[in-house]
Amino acid sequence: MTHRGNVAGIHDTLVGLATELKRRIALDGDLDGVPRLMVVIDRADDTLRHLARYWECRAHEPEISRGTRRPRSCS
Repeated sequence: MTHRGNVAGIHDTLVGLATELKRRIALDGDLDGVPRLMVVIDRADDTLRHLARYWECRAHEPEISRGTRRPRSCS
């Protein structure tokens, strides 16, 4: 179980989830023995608004793990 309490952590978790999903797709249906994933997002509407603002504010930054930086407000 993983819990992320800030937007940067949620972003990094989603990036990791995308990587895992690509890996599973590459298995071409051979998922025997691969544990199931369950993703639960509390207050999804609010979380998605925060993520959209987070990404919008950082659109100019290089494509690195943005969760390693402290989020700052957009002006």
